[in-house]
Amino acid sequence: MINRMNVITTILRDYELIGKSIKLLKRSRSCVENNWNQLEDYISKSCKLISEEEFDRAFLNKKMFEHYPETISRSVLIDSFSGKWRSQPFGCQNPPDFIGFELFNNKMYVFYIECKSGKSDRATWNCTLPNPKAHAIYLFFNNGTQQLSVCSGIDLITKEEHQNLCDIMPTIRKQHEKINTETSGWNLYLRPKWTPTKKHPHHIYHIDEYIKKITGKN
Repeated sequence: MINRMNVITTILRDYELIGKSIKLLKRSRSCVENNWNQLEDYISKSCKLISEEEFDRAFLNKKMFEHYPETISRSVLIDSFSGKWRSQPFGCQNPPDFIGFELFNNKMYVFYIECKSGKSDRATWNCTLPNPKAHAIYLFFNNGTQQLSVCSGIDLITKEEHQNLCDIMPTIRKQHEKINTETSGWNLYLRPKWTPTKKHPHHIYHIDEYIKKITGKN
């Protein structure tokens, strides 16, 4: 892993501490400020955190991140974000958990970090599927084995699978609407809850290859 990529190396360097923090974060459905502070403290030892005010001032329209762009347009303010993190950039209920920025070859690259935990070796994805991109990084803490697995979105889902699953939901919702029109006083609460059939991989090959590609390092 290339040392200059502080955004990535920080979160991959100490699996044990970060894994324990993820476990704490996921014990409650609500955002627990003290636990987030603990995880942020680990990251801030090597990388500075972007304040909420700075982030909001730089990105008035956050919809630009909706499809996880690889790079963003630069400005004087955004240039200062290089090598820095912002935690819960779009709120505690919306992915990703962290967003990081790195300036290379006159481009500002964006990395997305999502933290998961569970009792088995598979993560559960509520509403939002993982993104099939190398710069979308997923950490899963197995509460049973007390181990942390790290991989890129490419290792979790293909672009074709992602698109097919997204296409299925409108059909399901259309059928769901019949309940409202064909019954009296009954409704079905429908929310996507995706579960993979295979365990969460621990595989950082695609992350390494992506960093080598954008930095020109072998």
